[in-house]
Amino acid sequence: MPENTPLPTVHGAVREASGTALAVVEVLLPAGRHELEDAYPIA
Repeated sequence: MPENTPLPTVHGAVREASGTALAVVEVLLPAGRHELEDAYPIA
C-alpha cells in the first residue's frame, strides 16, 4: 500500500431486538481498493 493512502475504518455491529450485541467488527479498508455500499434488508 502506498504511503499516505487514506485508510477509512468501518465499524459494524449486529444486535438482537433487545440491544444485546451478537457480533462486532472493525475493518480497515485502503481507499482505492474498496467500494462501500449500504444495504438494510428488513425480514
